[in-house]
Amino acid sequence: MDGDNDIDQDDLDLLSAWNGLTSADFDWIKPDSAGNVPLFGDLDRDGDVNEDDYDIAYANNQTDGDA
Repeated sequence: MDGDNDIDQDDLDLLSAWNGLTSADFDWIKPDSAGNVPLFGDLDRDGDVNEDDYDIAYANNQTDGDA
């Protein structure tokens, strides 16, 4: 989610901060100052960031994109 090719605590922190955001929110596609976009936290593609997305990321914690 933060663009560094792995799932780690930084990504879990982003998901926690984005919890409750939906595709109806203005911030959904707006990058923050680091370029992170809540849309990328919607891991199950159901239109919101919630505990389900966090659970997916947590299950893959410490995995990099090359694995």
